[in-house]
Amino acid sequence: MLQAITAIDLKPSSTYFFYPYFDVQENKVAFGGSPVTSPSAELAQLQNLDWHIPLSTGAMSASLGPPGTSVSGQVGGGKYL
Repeated sequence: MLQAITAIDLKPSSTYFFYPYFDVQENKVAFGGSPVTSPSAELAQLQNLDWHIPLSTGAMSASLGPPGTSVSGQVGGGKYL
């Protein structure tokens, strides 16, 4: 069953970085912690651990506009997308 992913307490007019991966042992998609406002080597390492299949090459980003506007994002490449 597909479920929505919601991040709360994000500041408007900011860009956030996510590090998604598929956890083979847990059989689920995970994002390696909370979204961060700058690229993170630590979260990139978590994304690439044993038993993790990265779902992007590095971070995915989402840019939030001013309050009341829509969200845009960028996705890294990779054969799993």
